[in-house]
Amino acid sequence: MDYSLLIHPLVGAVIGYITNWIAVKMLFRPSKAIYIGKFKLPFTPGIIPKNQSRLAHGISNTISGSLLNEDVLKENLLSEDIKNQINEYIDTFLNSAETEAVSLNDLINQTEYSDKLNTTISNLIETISNSILTTIKEANLAEALSIQIENAIKENMQKNVLTKLIKKPVMDGLSANLEPKINEYIDANGKDLIKGMVEKELTKYLNTSNMDVKDFIKQSNIDIKGIIISLYSSIISNKLSSILETINISKVIENEINSFEPKKMEELVLSIISKELNALVNLGAIIGLLLGTANIFI
Repeated sequence: MDYSLLIHPLVGAVIGYITNWIAVKMLFRPSKAIYIGKFKLPFTPGIIPKNQSRLAHGISNTISGSLLNEDVLKENLLSEDIKNQINEYIDTFLNSAETEAVSLNDLINQTEYSDKLNTTISNLIETISNSILTTIKEANLAEALSIQIENAIKENMQKNVLTKLIKKPVMDGLSANLEPKINEYIDANGKDLIKGMVEKELTKYLNTSNMDVKDFIKQSNIDIKGIIISLYSSIISNKLSSILETINISKVIENEINSFEPKKMEELVLSIISKELNALVNLGAIIGLLLGTANIFI
């Protein structure tokens, strides 16, 4: 048997295998552009590192547009399975035999996100305080208060004969003089006063223990499951759109992929299509073998 006939198929198989293996490696390598002087070597960096931002944008748009869009999320979040899980969690909470009192504040401080959560709570207090202060100013509370003060003084002076004599000069323009003074006080001290009250009330709720909550629910016979499910459904139905706009899933995914190191990006891609890429390399060897075999008969 003439073994020299095997040379062409074997060489073809090796060349096909190596060529495709190099092609697959060039998807990820090199991770950075290589320069010789001012000349950049062609095909550097690799295809995926070079186009990472474009891939991140495409992947994020696909996921947020087709896989995690509002309709898909709403359908899944409002499913009976999710509602049943919420009911089970509430039952577990109410029927648990725990004896240690734990407040929401304790739970927050035990998590690895405690700093972020406390910052969020501080921002919430600030937002609520600003909102209340704005409402007070828009409602012109100073004017209403000054009028009420004037009316109270008038009523009190009507009861005293001596004060009637000085009523006219004292009362002229009283409310007009009071209004700017009240507004000055609100501008100077309003936010601190409101913020203090809001912080006090919110802190009171955050420090309410799980045991107190359980006892209150059981003693009042509140349909807590119905209330929570109704509130949850309402939030998902009416606020999911604005929540998604705030979170911006597409941007989060895009930023996360863009932050990947080339090695991590390679591992991510290979974890998904490593078998397919290996098949491509082996296919190169098979095609090379067939072409090498065909060359014998040409």
